[in-house]
Amino acid sequence: MFIDSSQIPYKEIWSFDCGKINRVRVDVSGNTYYWFERIKQNGLESKFEPISHYPSLRWNYSDLTNVFSPEIRKYIVEDKRNMNGNFYTEFYDDAFLHFRAGSNWNKEPALVVQDRIREFTECFKRHIGEYAV
Repeated sequence: MFIDSSQIPYKEIWSFDCGKINRVRVDVSGNTYYWFERIKQNGLESKFEPISHYPSLRWNYSDLTNVFSPEIRKYIVEDKRNMNGNFYTEFYDDAFLHFRAGSNWNKEPALVVQDRIREFTECFKRHIGEYAV
C-alpha cells in the first residue's frame, strides 16, 4: 500500500496494528477503525475513492486478470484453502495481493502455516526472477 503521508489527515491516530475493537479481535490494520471513525465524524468520506476488492472465497478463475505472472497465478489457483472453485487469497485494485492468515489467524498447526509461507515465498521468488532486469 502506498500512502502520501503528507496528505493523510489525522495521521497521529493511523494504526495498522492488530488488536480488539469493542471486544472483537481484529486483524492487520484493524485499528484503522479509529481513524475511519474520525474521518466520518468530520465528514471527509467523500475525499476517498472506493477500491475494487475480490474478497476471500468470493472470486474465481473467471476473475483472474493478466496482472499475475504464471507463478503467482499458479499459487492462487492451487491454494489448498480454496473452496468450491473460489480463491482464498484476496486481491485489491488490480495491484495488491493479500496472502491471508500468514500470522496463523486461523489457528492451524504451525507446520501447516510455515509450509504455506515457504510455498508462497518460493513462488514469489520465482515471480521476481521472471521480471528481473
